[in-house]
Amino acid sequence: MRKMQMPNKATLELVGFERILTVEYSPPNTSLLTKWYTDTYKEIARVKRSDMGADGFEDILSEFPPIFEGIIVGTPQDPNRLYDPIIKAYDDAISLIGCQSD
Repeated sequence: MRKMQMPNKATLELVGFERILTVEYSPPNTSLLTKWYTDTYKEIARVKRSDMGADGFEDILSEFPPIFEGIIVGTPQDPNRLYDPIIKAYDDAISLIGCQSD
């Protein structure tokens, strides 16, 4: 079983994996993920909120191909551990843009 902390905090990670799946994996028509992209925006949002709840999260995880089995789902207790590398990447990119304009 996957290590799971707060399911609702895993939304960003799951949305990222949804993008990967769209490119490299086509779920069958019976997949729960089909409802994530085949209706109105309002209905898609409702379905995603429901699926990301504690009652639906494991069902959604079971939809992913076996290659994703080892991925740890959750959010670090210290938010800086998650956000500092992202902020650094943006700072580095901005710095490079500044160097190119000189």
